[in-house]
Amino acid sequence: MRGLPALSVLIPAAVLGLAGCGNYQRRTEAARGAYWSGDFARSAELYQQQGRGEGRDRLLYLLETGMALHAGKQYQESNQCFLKADRVIEELNFTHVGAGAIAVLTDDRALPYAGEEFEDVLVNTFAALNFLLAGGPKGPEEALIECRRLDWKLRQFAELRKRKYLQNAFARYLSGVAYELDREANDAYIDYKMVHQLRPDFEPVKQDLVRLAHRLGFADEAAEWEQKFNLKHDPEALADTGEVVLFYQCGRAPVKVQREKLLDLPIYRKERFVERGAELLAGGAVLARTQVLEDIEATAVKTLEDRMVPIVARRAASLALKAGAAAGVRQVVANNTNDSAAANLAGILTFELLKATAQADLRCWLTLPANLQVARARLPAGTHSLELRFLDGAGNPTAHRAEITGVVVRAGEITILEARSLK
Repeated sequence: MRGLPALSVLIPAAVLGLAGCGNYQRRTEAARGAYWSGDFARSAELYQQQGRGEGRDRLLYLLETGMALHAGKQYQESNQCFLKADRVIEELNFTHVGAGAIAVLTDDRALPYAGEEFEDVLVNTFAALNFLLAGGPKGPEEALIECRRLDWKLRQFAELRKRKYLQNAFARYLSGVAYELDREANDAYIDYKMVHQLRPDFEPVKQDLVRLAHRLGFADEAAEWEQKFNLKHDPEALADTGEVVLFYQCGRAPVKVQREKLLDLPIYRKERFVERGAELLAGGAVLARTQVLEDIEATAVKTLEDRMVPIVARRAASLALKAGAAAGVRQVVANNTNDSAAANLAGILTFELLKATAQADLRCWLTLPANLQVARARLPAGTHSLELRFLDGAGNPTAHRAEITGVVVRAGEITILEARSLK
């Protein structure tokens, strides 16, 4: 057995480093628990503390911290994280060319986490939402900067990477609202038309298209929309009224887990949650019910499926490389000891040790909602007290209610509201 010490020489240092590397989900369990219990300040604090000095998981800590700060209504601080995360993603996508060789030698956990494509889109979506919720005269203008960057990304995914399913109707609708707030009715109209193409059953955008077509003087298009939707534009009914737009984050996004007996591949596991929708009420009367505009859960699953071919190829190449390393150790031991039994054992131990260090890369943005929903309602100008009633999967009210007081509605203006359900 004198040749067995050769193991310590031939096992790659990167593999040994990964063997001692903690699991991201396990390391951030306390921060995530604080988030899901509604203690957003504590969650953000824990993520910030753990993220200091992090290399491979730097992006994730920025995303999670940004999300916790967003949920805690610290919109400017949240955007410091999201805008930095956007730059990190861009840097990593540029420097990752050829980095697959490292993952073949070890596994995907050896690489800095660069985010899934749908997560890349959501960074700018939440940054734009932060700007709108923070308010101020420059809010819509700053939100539109993020929306334009988002539009560029969506075009890249659709045209270059053939990821048309990543076209995010929620992001497009958010962009349309930002354009309306910035008095750019024509650009808002373009975004709303795209939303209708992506989600023909989304009711609020039908009213938006009719209203803006009339405002822009597109008489023929206005008539077509009215006939298609069976709606009639009534300017008198809009007098002295404004609108509230509710952006609702629902449920828990799926998390990555390791498949069994399949080359250590990741798969998304859907999380359980009760609240599936919401209704906005005024004086006990239902104003509007939210509708899903972006199914993050389904998009996550589809995105990972599309990446599975290169992941499988890297895992297969990694196994072949490890088998070759084990054969090399077996040969070295055989040459030095003339002991075939010791050589075979050394080879087996090397392969098993190398294989044992390989695990699926389970890193993902863990504080995301399962889907993004929108409701839009018209109210008389004035200050209102509204109620948010959460619904289960069958559309029945749950015990969860939320009061939204002091909602100021101005004639001809849009007021932005936001809600998040965690159960």
